Amino acid sequence: MNFIVSALTLIVPLAAGYLGARAGVLQRAWSKRIQRLSMMALGPPVTFLAMWSLKISGLDILGVPLIGMAVCLGGMAAAYPLARMLKLSRPAAGD
Repeated sequence: MNFIVSALTLIVPLAAGYLGARAGVLQRAWSKRIQRLSMMALGPPVTFLAMWSLKISGLDILGVPLIGMAVCLGGMAAAYPLARMLKLSRPAAGD
């Protein structure tokens, strides 16, 4: 349950900024501000509290960075073909 609340704390403002800009309710500049605030102001404390609440002991703690790396690499592996499929320019694709 803690993970779901933590994830929603980050995802809801990001989605609100994106959807608000797409619907024309928010100006693009406001959308970017909301998304940036979400990642820079909410991200670190939410991540810290989520990690703090985990019941990890012993060698299990070594799995945390490995899982984090696997998640990042998995996201990159999914994003690369998706960016090509959407025909994004290299800067837009993060290249």
